[in-house]
Order: sequence, then C-alpha cells, then structure tokens
Amino acid sequence: MNPRPEPERSLPPGSGFAIAFLFALVFWAVVATGLSVAVLRHGAAPETPPSTQDLM
Repeated sequence: MNPRPEPERSLPPGSGFAIAFLFALVFWAVVATGLSVAVLRHGAAPETPPSTQDLM
C-alpha cells in the first residue's frame, strides 16, 4: 500500500480557489447570522440617538 495519494485522485486545478471561496462564504454567513442575532437580542437600535430626541 502506498501511503501517498495517487495523482489521479488529486483535486482538479482551480478547486483550491472554489474551496477557499466556499469557506469564506460560510464564514461570512456565520458572522452575519451572529451579528443579526446579537442585534435582535439587544433590540433594534432607534433611528435617532436619544440625545437628539431630548433636544427636540
């Protein structure tokens, strides 16, 4: 048994870029989900800060 993988089983050229792109896509999806969950748990931020509302 040869411990090294055979060249025929190696990934096709360009698959490294696809894997990196998918990894980045999943990473940013997790980041966006975490941020949205944090904002929803904290409550939606008011459109205007309270300091400007006090002046009106």
